Amino acid sequence: MSLLVLGLVSTLNNNRSLGFVGAIGILVALLFTVFLLPSVLLLFGRRLFWPFVPKVGEADPTRTGFWSRTGERVARAPRLIAIGCVVFLAILASGMFSLHTGSARTSNSARRCHRPGPRPSSPSTSRRLLGAGLRGGQC
Repeated sequence: MSLLVLGLVSTLNNNRSLGFVGAIGILVALLFTVFLLPSVLLLFGRRLFWPFVPKVGEADPTRTGFWSRTGERVARAPRLIAIGCVVFLAILASGMFSLHTGSARTSNSARRCHRPGPRPSSPSTSRRLLGAGLRGGQC
């Protein structure tokens, strides 16, 4: 729904088309899941799960293995795991406080360097501006 709203409300053409394409992709995935997947499971049966074909009377594979042990550990101390994950993600995100994107609209150097004058519309104007001390992005 949010992608559809992005396609309807966005003022940028790229975002608008991305919203519609994303919404169509999700709709196609939903249709395949609802209609195609059950019929494929019915046609191929247990063979579809090759090479891990479940057999009747076999031990439940969800009770053994790495993810089963991980789930059991998380179930024993869910608050501790949640706090640890939040702290870990906060540490990873701490670099965002000093991130400088170099956007010309928010950069102080862009405001300081702005000089009103002729726009470089011809090679001679560009040479004149470059000769006036604007080389290499310096003011």
